[in-house]
Amino acid sequence: MRLRLLSVWGVVFALVWALSRPTGQQVETPTANPPPQNFRGRPAEHWRLALRAGCFDTGFGGVGIVLADGDETISLRPSDEVPGLVSLLLAWSSDHDPFVRKWALQWLSQWTGPREIGVFFRALDDSDFSVRWTAAREIRGWHASGRGPKPPRWADRLVDQEPPVDWHARHARLSRSEVKKLRGWRGVRAVFAGPGVANAELDELATLPDLEWLNMDGTRVSDGGLRAIAGMLNLKVIELRGAGVSAKGVAQLRADRPDLSVRW
Repeated sequence: MRLRLLSVWGVVFALVWALSRPTGQQVETPTANPPPQNFRGRPAEHWRLALRAGCFDTGFGGVGIVLADGDETISLRPSDEVPGLVSLLLAWSSDHDPFVRKWALQWLSQWTGPREIGVFFRALDDSDFSVRWTAAREIRGWHASGRGPKPPRWADRLVDQEPPVDWHARHARLSRSEVKKLRGWRGVRAVFAGPGVANAELDELATLPDLEWLNMDGTRVSDGGLRAIAGMLNLKVIELRGAGVSAKGVAQLRADRPDLSVRW
């Protein structure tokens, strides 16, 4: 009996969803994304780290992407042919990390076609509110400009809500292994360190030539690591709330670097 009830409810849900879909235009919704491909000779893991570290940025008056590729800067316009990057973004739209899924959709919106729009409709069912909100916003924008099908009414209502609090955050909390892989990476201007990061990882962070903002809240960094932070001459802001540092250590850091904004 329970199985029959579940089957009936499943059919009802499917019908309701089908009726809520846009009519008059077919939306391709792929069941699987293409496998990640190398882009500009770099493996997929390289670009995924770049995405989490905030190395994707907006260019050209709000459209296109500027990528910090470790040792160079790449500027891409929406009119550019970038199949390798689009393939990566499509794959990341199903990533296990909601941060990656959300930003993959945001950057994928620069290169929209029938297949990409299908990915956005599929993302309306995502378990993460930020991902759903992003997908609904982009679908509404395409429809308003005449470039896409009409979104379901409930998706329109979703966009009318306030965006998620952290929706604009472009930096994920990086693990110890991710921080180590950033060694010497040009174009990394901000790092949000995860709780496992400690003094040892500061050696890698000190090699980032463009680092201006460093969030070490809740990390294992101690007074011994503050000397390395004092030596990061381009650093403008350091956040140490909940880190393993003492008032004495923070006072010494402020004395050594009066130009550095220390938030503790």
